[in-house]
Amino acid sequence: MTKGAFYWHFKNKLEVFDAIIEEYSLPIEKQADDMMKQGGEPLEALLKTLHFFFNKVENSPELIALFDVTYYKCEYTHELAPKLKIEQEQLLNSKDDIASALANIDTQVWPDKTEQLVESTALAMIDILIGTLMRWIGSRQGSLTEQVQCSIEFVLKGAGINLPETNK
Repeated sequence: MTKGAFYWHFKNKLEVFDAIIEEYSLPIEKQADDMMKQGGEPLEALLKTLHFFFNKVENSPELIALFDVTYYKCEYTHELAPKLKIEQEQLLNSKDDIASALANIDTQVWPDKTEQLVESTALAMIDILIGTLMRWIGSRQGSLTEQVQCSIEFVLKGAGINLPETNK
């Protein structure tokens, strides 16, 4: 496809990003959001949702390409600055969703839970998730889903959460 034909359909790089996100990323994000809201035990819902999301990413060439461009091949110039702002807002929303799930964990599962520990754990989880995703996108070695699970279990155990036997 020529550059002219490409830009006939899209005015700029931001429109290209938006089209890719709308087609491939938003449906999976919506499914993950719905999973978290279905109720049930909060820790189990959180772990299942994370597994679902990262398994979808790992098995989607389109999402892999999107994250590859986002993390490694995109210069956030003036034209793409709005996209970076949206991405930062989404990270904060994800942190809030994780914190909400963590706050609802029963004290028998998380005996030392405090509001500050909930916030710190949610932030650590976001950092671990983004870091693991970036490292995996860069190398594509091993299973992203397994690496995310191991990293998240490490954070949760470090925070003092008693994980169910099936997740140890």
